[in-house]
Formats: sequence, structure tokens, C-alpha cells
Amino acid sequence: MFKKKRLLAAGLVMAMAFTGCGDKEGADPTPVPTQPSQPTQPPATSTPAPTDAPESTPTTGPVPTEAPSYEAGKVVDFEDGNFSFVAVKESLPTSAETELSVVDFGGSKALQIKAEDTKKFPYVAIDISSLAGDAIESVRTIEMDMGLASPDGTFYAASGNIYYYVGEDNAEKSAPWSVYLAVKNPKRNTMTLEAEESFKAGAKNLIIITKETDNAIASAGATNTVYIDNIVLKDADGNAIALDTAAAFDAPDGFGDEDWSNLVQVKDEVDIAGMAGTNPGSWWPGQGITVDPAQDLSEGNTSLVDDASVFGPGMIMTIYMNFDFNSLDEWQRNIKLVGQYFGVEGSEIAVPSWEDFNIKDVADMTSGVDDKTGLPTKVFNIYALPMNDSRTMAQISYDKVAEYLGDTEWFKHINFLGIADYGFALDITRVTVGYEKKVLPPTVNNTEIEGFNVKGAGWAQAGVQTVAGGGTFDVSLLKPGCVVTIDYKSEGDMWLVASPVEGMEAPYGWTRIAQNQAAKNDDNNQCQITYDQIVAALGTDDFSALGKLECESDQEWEVYSVSVGEYAPDALKFTDEVMFDNSGAKAAGWAQAGVDTDQGNFDYTLLVPGSVINVYYKDNGANYWLVAVPGDGAPYAWSRVGNGDNDVTSRMDPKKGIMQITYDQLVAALKTEDFSTMYALQVESSEEWEIYGIGVAKLAE
Repeated sequence: MFKKKRLLAAGLVMAMAFTGCGDKEGADPTPVPTQPSQPTQPPATSTPAPTDAPESTPTTGPVPTEAPSYEAGKVVDFEDGNFSFVAVKESLPTSAETELSVVDFGGSKALQIKAEDTKKFPYVAIDISSLAGDAIESVRTIEMDMGLASPDGTFYAASGNIYYYVGEDNAEKSAPWSVYLAVKNPKRNTMTLEAEESFKAGAKNLIIITKETDNAIASAGATNTVYIDNIVLKDADGNAIALDTAAAFDAPDGFGDEDWSNLVQVKDEVDIAGMAGTNPGSWWPGQGITVDPAQDLSEGNTSLVDDASVFGPGMIMTIYMNFDFNSLDEWQRNIKLVGQYFGVEGSEIAVPSWEDFNIKDVADMTSGVDDKTGLPTKVFNIYALPMNDSRTMAQISYDKVAEYLGDTEWFKHINFLGIADYGFALDITRVTVGYEKKVLPPTVNNTEIEGFNVKGAGWAQAGVQTVAGGGTFDVSLLKPGCVVTIDYKSEGDMWLVASPVEGMEAPYGWTRIAQNQAAKNDDNNQCQITYDQIVAALGTDDFSALGKLECESDQEWEVYSVSVGEYAPDALKFTDEVMFDNSGAKAAGWAQAGVDTDQGNFDYTLLVPGSVINVYYKDNGANYWLVAVPGDGAPYAWSRVGNGDNDVTSRMDPKKGIMQITYDQLVAALKTEDFSTMYALQVESSEEWEIYGIGVAKLAE
């Protein structure tokens, strides 16, 4: 058999999983829609949101509760001031800047979580695996006291989720927490694992606590500070488990990764001294570098770069930065690269052949006289450098600047180079140059082959039996266009080995597939083997006689998973996007949520020829699609759009976290161009899911 691939979500590890090679997954249940086939009223389909909190209640501070008795060594009470097992997840697009500390709260010490951004969430991770040690697999219940305090001393309710990660693959689950009453502040919150869930030793399972609803924002214009105290882990019998409160946070793979959305991952980074610092908001770089010491003509705030080859062809400049994103208008939320050239008589540096140019909205150049030196000067601006979604990193490649300037040696001609803002305070923490880091193309519609978590010595093989060989692996997953992705650990290369069923005719015997030829990433922990490579190695596209599929390496190795999928297409280009109001949502698997006419946030007139529906999603280990909910008189029934029905499959780009369905696909699925009677447009997935918003845009030519 095979199973859906689930990886650490919430931005910890990104992967897609649903079916093999674009086919429907036969093992999926046939879900029952959460509303009738012809509803006239909006269905209650999404996970219910917390009810509104009671009216704000003046209070002088947290109300102490009678402290229960905890056995020494079996509670995290923060009395020693240590919280080394706690970390903040900062790289998500929705991550708020968060400060952790241990303070007095409610008559004892507690962990303080302070995040003042009113439009983003704190993501606070607690390493329960390191706390519990070898006893982690016995944990069934996690309890903790959670309290709130607002800046004005008035009680405002808040709530969020405790995301917990179980099993070897760190599958994401969640449980709600809330503090709704001043008389129960702090409140004891409890999460309990389901019967089929369990933590796994060595898997680095953890929990992440978020605050996602905060009534203080609307009422007081500021956020509640959250406090956590008295964390207890209990076994199935309700017994508290001994905890190592001196444990250090042991991050799972991907936890500390930078947000590389919209950017190119780089390697071999070298810091460029002199470009980091704080810009005062003057539209000109607050600091920069001078390439040639002989031409240090800018006054102060520059560092000399003796070797002009430090930045050259094929290299990428990455800017690490911070700024107050939410206080700026949309057009301001950008940075630019500024270069200045002085024409100096007698210079040994050749005069560049740059001509005045103006590339609208991208780059421009001005010629004149420098007001500091009185020398002829040329200044170029490269505008709106590509940024990640978190607005913490930006990039520009050497070759892109060379393309604009028409000069492959432009860096040698620069007397000054810096990063400028759009009239706001910009804190540049680091500027590096490096080379593109090879990562494998993302895949979608992945199906993990069950039983492929195996290990072996160098030149040893281990894997799975096919159905024909007496096992569970269905070779029908191997179809044209498929790609096999192997997640592994080894100092050597990784490949596949195929063996036919004994006694069955096959044009191949025991055969290595893509030995030393599989595409692998620079971290050497993932490789891909295409369908065409499998066919070439076996000399056939008939795999009916395949009895065993195994992994092998020339060094000691361990394989964590093997999945079959297909390369993800790039997102369709679009312009003039209109986002539906309040279109972010989350729900359980096979539940729906979105926009509708009763809420007043669905406008069917946006669905016109040449348009595309964009859904910005959080990876959940499965595909997303739409659900069209008809109103009275609609010429179609309750319908899924993009799940493969009617040959309509959603387009998913995991690099950008966007799912798309075009107008033409919507017409094909619903067999009509009349959407005037559509009551609601919803999102659905086979797994617990979350989206950040739904928009409609015009397809770009």
C-alpha cells in the first residue's frame, strides 16, 4: 500500500502529497459533502471559529489561581529562569517579531511571549522531545497554564492553537487554546493526543503555540502579552513524566530555515563589510562600499573593496534586513540598489560605455555633477529588488545588473554601491554574495511508498516488495511524467535497484537505476529519478514483472521516505489581482470554507473570461481545490472544481504557495458561463488545511 506524505508543516518543511503522477488516489475515501447537493443556505462546513469573548472587563492584572501541587522534576515552572528548550519560529510570512523572557506573573515565574505586531502571529516552539527524553513516546497529554495581560490593564480575550507534530514524519496536528474570562486568567489548557497519534523518539517532535485571535487589537489597538507556566506532560494513566528543564532546543530539519520565497537559495556566502547598517529614511544609502581605494571619493560611510572580483558573474547578492512593514504604504515596501560612478581624470579604470537609459519601473540612470566632489558622475538605481514574503531578505544578481548596464565588468567601475530605502528607516543586518544553491524542482501529487523507511551499509540494498512480488507497492504509480524523490542521509550517492519476480519473464534482471546519475541537491539529502531513467535502465516501460524496488548507496545510508509524483508547474502569471475580504480560512480535511454572498465578500462579476482564481495556501501535505456552492436556480449542483473531476485539476506552485484555477477550467467543471447564481466559492482539501486568502486576477499574456 501507499500513504500520503506528511511533512512538518507550519513552514517547518515544505512538501506536497496527494496522488501519483496526476491520477486520483484510489485509497482515498469518498467523502460526504458537508452540505446538501442543492443547498439554498450556507453550509456550516469549516472548523467553528471561537465565539466572541465577553465584553472587556477592567482588571488590575492577572487573577492568581490556587496553585496545584506539582511533583518536583515533573513540571516546567520557570522558577529557575531557564527556557533553553523554547525557540521562536521567525521565517514564516505571518511570523511576528517575538521577544521571550521569564518574568513574574500571577504570583510566580512564567514565560513571557511578547509580540507587538497586530497583523502577524507569534510562533513559539517548545521542544517536548528534549524535555521528556526517552519517555517522549509515553506522552499522551500536555497541560499548561496560559495567561494574558494587555497594555492598558483591561482584560481582553485571546485564543490560538497548539500545533503538535507526531510520528517519524512530524505530521502536523492541532488543538485550540483560549483565555476568555478575566476570572480564569490564567487558564489551564490541555491538549490530548488521539488514539492513533504518538510522539516518536528521535523524530524531534515538538509543539508550536500561536496566538491567532486577540480582542485587544480591536479594542485597545495593541496586543495581549501571553504567559505560559506549569507545563506538565502526562502518560496514558495520567502520571506526570520526569522532565529535563536544562535541555537545549534541538531543532528539527527545516525549523531554522530562512524564508527563501521568491528568492534563489545561495551557498558559499561571503559577507560584504560596509553595506550593513541603518538607513535613516533619506532615499539614499546610509552606507556602502567603494571598490577602488584610489577613488574613495564619497565622504565617510564607505568600506574599501580591494578585490573587484569579490562580486562577479554568476554571483548573487543577498540583503538581510528589517523594517516596519505594517507602517508603510504598499509602494514603499521595497528597497533598491544604488551605484555611483565618478569620472576621474587619469584613472587607470576604463571609462564605462554606459549610455543614459531609463527602464520604466525597473531601473534608471542619471548623469550630472556630484555635489560633494564637483566631479562628473553617473548614478544608477535598480528598483524594487525581489523580496521574500516575510520582507526580511532581498536579492539582486551580478548578471542582472550587467544586463541593465550593458557592461559585464560593471562592478570594477563602481566607486560607490549601497542599498537604499523608499523613505523609511531600514535596518540592514547583513549583505552577502554567493552562488545559487542547487535545490531540486518541487513536485506535486506525491504519493509516499509505504515501508520505504530503510537503512543499510554501503553497497547493501533495502526497500519494498511490489504487489506482484507479494508486497504492497503498486507499480501503476510509475507512469510517464513521474519522478521518484528519495529523502535520505548518506555521504555518498543514492539510487534505486529493481528486481523482477522470480519465475516471471522480464527483459531485465537485478538492475541498478540511475547509479551516480540521479539529480541531487547540494545538501546531498534528496535526489530524484525520472520515469525516463527507470525505463532506460530496465529497457521497458512494462513494470508488471517488477518484484522488488530498493535503495542503495556506495556509503552507509538511511532512507526516510520515497515518493512518486510529478514536477510542479510554475504559477500562471497574472496582473490586477483583487482579493476577497476576509478570505483567509482553515478547516478540517474534507471540510470547506471560503467566501459567500451572505458575508458580502463574494463578487461573482470578477469571474470573467481571461481571469484566474488564486488561493494562497499553507502546505498541508495534500492538494487544494475549489468547491462551487449553488444558490437558487443555479444550472449546476454542489461541485468540486480542481480535484480531477471533469478533467479539471488545480495548478499548484509550492514555491509560491499558490493554487490556481482559471475561468476556462471553472466553465469546464460547471458546464456554464453563468455564475450569477453562485452562492459561495469555497476551498477544500483532503487534510486539515489553511489558506491566507482568495483573489481573482487577469491572466498575463
